[in-house]
Amino acid sequence: MTTKHYTSYIIFTILILFSALYKTDYSSAQCADENRQIPEMCTSIMVGKNATVDGSVICTQSADCGNCEVRLRYVPSASHKPGEKRVLELWNVYDKLGIDENPPVRSGPTLEIPEVEHTYAYVECTFPFMNEKQVAIAEATLSGVRKELAPSKNSDAKLRITGISRVALERASTAREAIRIMTSLMEEHGFNAWRSGVGEFFSVADKNEVWCFEFVPVGPDWKKDSGEPGVAWCAMQIPDDGFAVVANESIIGEIDLKDKDNFMASSNYKSLAVKHGWWNPKSGKPFRWDMAYTGKKAHSLRTWRALSMAAPSKDLQPYADGYPNPVKPDKKLSILDIRKIHGDNFEGTQFDKTKGLAAGPFGSPSWPKKRPDEKRAINTMTSDDIVI
Repeated sequence: MTTKHYTSYIIFTILILFSALYKTDYSSAQCADENRQIPEMCTSIMVGKNATVDGSVICTQSADCGNCEVRLRYVPSASHKPGEKRVLELWNVYDKLGIDENPPVRSGPTLEIPEVEHTYAYVECTFPFMNEKQVAIAEATLSGVRKELAPSKNSDAKLRITGISRVALERASTAREAIRIMTSLMEEHGFNAWRSGVGEFFSVADKNEVWCFEFVPVGPDWKKDSGEPGVAWCAMQIPDDGFAVVANESIIGEIDLKDKDNFMASSNYKSLAVKHGWWNPKSGKPFRWDMAYTGKKAHSLRTWRALSMAAPSKDLQPYADGYPNPVKPDKKLSILDIRKIHGDNFEGTQFDKTKGLAAGPFGSPSWPKKRPDEKRAINTMTSDDIVI
């Protein structure tokens, strides 16, 4: 197998190895902890095959998590008998896991779905991240999602991102197939976000393409027998010559479902926003997914910095009201280029975290936690982070 046929999470493994040297958190884990309310700090990068030096598709994830399972575990392929059931654990990603158990012990409610004849092998830690067909998934919480959509105890919404991503990698041989598997499960059984005011993002890749896949819950009282989908979602393929980044912000704007090669969405992707008054089809304004469900365009410094490092010729400015995302990078990118972006602390910019009083005498970018003036970089760490 040639180098160019390896997909996204080969870079994930390499990032783990580098992280030990650079003291960076590259655990595949949820980007925040509900109990301690650590700000979401996941960053995911997606690069198309024509934008890399060797023709690889790249998708990555770095994360902030203080109590997630970071040991890698191999789950073998398996054959199943007719009538078997697949049990989905409906646990929160931040639940404490059995550290001394292999595989980890998970407790809580479950959901049974029909099993398939054969499941693929995959590798996981807190999340599964790549299967034997080289389908890969990375995650980032979408912050700022309308709180009116948060499920309540009355909701029939069941599914968490950990369960659906495992099923996807057990059954999918392409990125598109993985998205279809996850969306069909959530539409039937409902997506239950891990806390109020958030949705989810997955970068989903295979050997040929990578997708930005975003989804949100549909409200506090969704019922399975309502006839309505239990999730609203859309997906955008990153161009083969494109570079994109998600830093806990939605990056999907206008959606063209006539372009079936590059967009997919749920049947309610517009109607849910119309129902709540977040978009008026009579206004004459085009529907934007990001504005409808988060009320803003991506504008974080992490987004700005990653795009600026990939395409400095665009001369992007910090704190802009949205950025072109994806962009065409100025040059074809290597794994080391992506590693440099993930390890960035705003070096050489006005936000350089290796400079100033907070950096101390040795220029440490790991500033004291919860500084009010802190500008969080892609490589941000807190005292609770895990260093692999």
